[in-house]
Amino acid sequence: MTECRVIPLNKGWVFRQADDEKAEFLPVSQFPTNVHLDLMHHGLIADPFLGKNEFDVQWVGEKAWVYTTSFDTPALKGGEKAVLAFGGLDTHATVRLNATKILETENMFIPERIDVTELLRESNGPNVLNVTFESTFLLGKKIKEQYPNHHWTCWNGDSSRLAVRKAQYHYGWDWGPTLMTCGPWRPVDLEIYSSRISDLHFRQNVEKSLKQAELVVTAEVEGDAENVTFHIELDGEEKGAETVDIKDGVATMTFHVQDPQLWYPWRYGNQPLYTLCATVSSNGVKLHSTSKRVGLRRAELIQRRMDNTDGTSFFFEINNIPIFCGGSNWIPADNFIPRISRQKYYDWVKLMVDGNQVMVRVWGGGIFEEQAFYDACDELGLLVWQDFLFGCGNYPAFSSFLENVKREAIANVKILRHHPSIVILAGNNEDYQFAESEKLKWDPNDNDPISWLKSEFPARYIYEKILVDVTKDLIPDTLWKRQWKGPAREYCAGALVWQMNDCWPVTSWAIVDYHLRPKPAYYSVKRELAPITISLKRTSHTEYVDKYTNVYYKTTHKVEVWATNLTAEPRNVNVVLRTWDLITGAETSSEVLKSRFLLKENRSTEITEFKIPIKGKKGETKDGEEVNRTIVAAYLIENGMQVARYVNWPEPLRYAALQVPKKLQVTVSEDGKQVGLSTDLPVKGVVISTDEDTVVFEDNCVDLVPGETVYLGVKGLEKGQEDKISVRYLGSL
Repeated sequence: MTECRVIPLNKGWVFRQADDEKAEFLPVSQFPTNVHLDLMHHGLIADPFLGKNEFDVQWVGEKAWVYTTSFDTPALKGGEKAVLAFGGLDTHATVRLNATKILETENMFIPERIDVTELLRESNGPNVLNVTFESTFLLGKKIKEQYPNHHWTCWNGDSSRLAVRKAQYHYGWDWGPTLMTCGPWRPVDLEIYSSRISDLHFRQNVEKSLKQAELVVTAEVEGDAENVTFHIELDGEEKGAETVDIKDGVATMTFHVQDPQLWYPWRYGNQPLYTLCATVSSNGVKLHSTSKRVGLRRAELIQRRMDNTDGTSFFFEINNIPIFCGGSNWIPADNFIPRISRQKYYDWVKLMVDGNQVMVRVWGGGIFEEQAFYDACDELGLLVWQDFLFGCGNYPAFSSFLENVKREAIANVKILRHHPSIVILAGNNEDYQFAESEKLKWDPNDNDPISWLKSEFPARYIYEKILVDVTKDLIPDTLWKRQWKGPAREYCAGALVWQMNDCWPVTSWAIVDYHLRPKPAYYSVKRELAPITISLKRTSHTEYVDKYTNVYYKTTHKVEVWATNLTAEPRNVNVVLRTWDLITGAETSSEVLKSRFLLKENRSTEITEFKIPIKGKKGETKDGEEVNRTIVAAYLIENGMQVARYVNWPEPLRYAALQVPKKLQVTVSEDGKQVGLSTDLPVKGVVISTDEDTVVFEDNCVDLVPGETVYLGVKGLEKGQEDKISVRYLGSL
């Protein structure tokens, strides 16, 4: 017996169109890969991200493509087997080894393993591996025809997408192109072993006191072996080790960790990651080792009755801390997933953390993301809401489809369940909303899963039966801002903005573009999710002189003020209010509304409501003209330092009498780390930019008022480089 060997089959791959035998096999552009990347590499199609090229490449998705490579047979010793391991094939593929069919796939998201020991050539040249990808688009159409009684309806893309387990956004979405890819999109390996650990998983229980953690670790072993040695370490220091005999292919042991170093979302603590390692051995010979990085944490979904409202709360506690889950939604970062680098995933996650986001939702119309994405979330402390992969449609529930979905769920829950960042697995994206909008016939009060299959919304069986059963079996230990008002008043426990990113260069509602360049909205979200914020809202109340008139009335204009403290400590602040005339820029009032005002920890607090100060008036007008030229700003001051700021404008902004400032000044600090902005008139949404890709602003799209300078952090500038900065603002064009 010898140690497991993994031979990457990432060299020598070639491809061609399957139905054109005269076509020359061409080398792939990279590996893993897909057909569009390879065709672009050889100049056979234009970049579909440019111009109208998307429409010119639609033929690619309706053709079959073949990929092939060859490899030598490694030496096999007694008792060893050879297994081909496919990380992911997109999507309907027939795999042949040395002309023998060994595998047919119909799911992009399921890794496949095939024992090929008896098929490897001992002579007569290298082994030939051939993978033919059929058109998933055309196959989906044919599957639809087999089930004419199902309501094949969806939002976005062709409804045939509902019949196949392929990334749904490949069919086109309201923010993305239709690009029907195929190919070996994840690694292909040849594994040689006599015994291996097929799965390493654990259940953890962190006590309420947070003083002790129990880690029940299980190794599932394939092949004959004697025992498994488990190790757990932190920062290279061993915290425990034990060797356990294998019984019926399973070895299990329990670690008890005193005073564990706990994993927290980035705002609330550190992200220590323990390394959990398992080694299978026989007769003292090491046969295979595998490891996972795990975070110890107590995660609970809290659903309890609340004060003064119906229903229950829905929020997460991590290590007994209630978390306001502010963040964004994530779609795949490219239509061509194999070209997303590990570094790019880290750059994306860092952008989210730098933007004060605590949670990201992986949207259900994309993919179970690459491990690099979840690794980055683990390391940087970003919570993950993970959708299962269903979106905006009425999915079928014929038996083979249900079995396919179940295999997919089992495979991917096993892959993802060790990540501390993942705190929830959710069933779908908008499918219940779709069923209601399309008035499909189903009874939400019907609790019989079998009858769900007979309704017009049969996919309910997937979301409420199959996926629930899979997660219950595989992760049984998971305990599933103004309105964030504290215990029993968590009326709103998060806000996940649609959407963080784009899958191609396009004008969309993403807050960061395809090239990782933040848009103004990114900075607005960043400010709103800061640890301490103050906010204002204008309200108007009209009172008629009697019940008969529509002409004689007075309107009272007020501003509501509240603040949010998302830190773990109470804060005492002064609340300052200032107002300006929008047209003249004159300051019309300034006062300290509250002194030493207590902001309790981890909640929002209502501060006050007041009439909008108008010079010489009491805030009561008939037409609102004076009010509509009054700018209101509020500040939180702690120990003499400004910790929060908010500027409120009359709305809608298209009717506001915005002026062009005469003196909008931009300065760069001595050390080049700050840009200062000042003005003689109120200015809405000042955006600064440069042509230098190396210049990064920490804040942007800010509101300016006379008499103060707003400083924005910056990297990549030097003193005296004001001329490199361009400025625009609402009303500047």
